[in-house]
Amino acid sequence: AVLLPVLTVAYSWRLGVLVVGILMLAMAFLSFIFYKERPVLPAEGASDAAPTSKKGPKGSILKVMSNPVLLILCLITPLMAFGQTGIASFLVLYLEEDLNFSVGLAGGCLTVAMIAGTVGRIGWGIISDRLFAGDRIIPIIILSVIAFIGALGTAFLSKGFPVWLPFFWSILMGGTFIGWNAVLITLAAELAGKELAGSIMGILVTIAWIGIIVGPPVFGYVADGFGYYWSWLLIAVFALLSAVGFLYILRLSKRGNQEVSVG
Repeated sequence: AVLLPVLTVAYSWRLGVLVVGILMLAMAFLSFIFYKERPVLPAEGASDAAPTSKKGPKGSILKVMSNPVLLILCLITPLMAFGQTGIASFLVLYLEEDLNFSVGLAGGCLTVAMIAGTVGRIGWGIISDRLFAGDRIIPIIILSVIAFIGALGTAFLSKGFPVWLPFFWSILMGGTFIGWNAVLITLAAELAGKELAGSIMGILVTIAWIGIIVGPPVFGYVADGFGYYWSWLLIAVFALLSAVGFLYILRLSKRGNQEVSVG
């Protein structure tokens, strides 16, 4: 993601795509050689088999999916994925067409957004583990609010603003809309448990792909019909919905803890 804009501007988009394809093949080969599954100990296998034999996997999946946090995740992930693909697809075009940025300068904004996304995917996990003692909800709320601010700031950009400001908004959007994956996916895996982590993750990622597929055409249609302002405002609203949804979950969890303490 960092190299692609640079290679495209310096050489051609074909070379950029070729390099990305080679890197993907290299990563697949290295994963095949070096990645090993953790061996399952006999005690773990016995403990895992017991609950599975009592309940069918279908019933267990339905029970896990009825968790309100997972339901909120299923609603939020396609919205955040929508924002992610909208940024990746249209940020450069927006800066070129509306703000008269050069291709190199616009590509630089996309580059810093991708770098911020890479840092965010690691950073939000560290923040969740270290600062919030493994709490995933609060970091997701913070992430969503920052994403809202970044998209809203981008919507209000104009030619009179200083050059550094689009870079700043790009960093905010990259660190959140592109960096959201790890902490949300970790939350889903933890809620699913070891037995159903694969199944639940498959469902969640499939739902997220709805936003990935729908995002670029809808973002582009809104930009063509009404202007980029409304496209950025749309993903800002999606980020705000994410924050509101997880604030609701946080309220439910606090209410549940209070009921347990009273009981």
